[in-house]
Amino acid sequence: MKYETGLQPSAGICSQMRSVAVKMTDCATSQGELESRQRMSKILLVMIGGAIGTACRYGLSSFIYSIKQPTFPYANLIINVSGSFLIGLMAEMFEARSLVSPEVRVMLLTGVLGGYTTFSSFSFETFSLLRDGEIFLAALNASASVLLGLAGVWAGIRLAQAL
Repeated sequence: MKYETGLQPSAGICSQMRSVAVKMTDCATSQGELESRQRMSKILLVMIGGAIGTACRYGLSSFIYSIKQPTFPYANLIINVSGSFLIGLMAEMFEARSLVSPEVRVMLLTGVLGGYTTFSSFSFETFSLLRDGEIFLAALNASASVLLGLAGVWAGIRLAQAL
């Protein structure tokens, strides 16, 4: 089945992607097919958002290292902190004010910010645990993520060296 996107160069990317998602779900003939198409449209939006976020990360990182030699991971620090700020800002605004559709929310939070930095998701989930009074789980998540992440890097390096 061929789908025309009908994307307009002058329209915003979020509204264009939502238009594609709506067109995909309008073609559904049964409830099961509708749910399947809705899942697929969200996956498509996350993929597009991820590409945008990854390009932003690469561009900002390249810019930072063009003006500052990488003696310290400045770019990663700036990207992680700015991504954490953005996910906090957007998630709260979207939750409290219902500013965007669920499709745009998943595209921006999971796609764009997920491609920009997964650290923002880690920070937001850990903060949510703290906000909900789950101090032990927040500490467990933070310490396990850092320690197991470092262990994973070490294990990957050791495996590569052994091959």
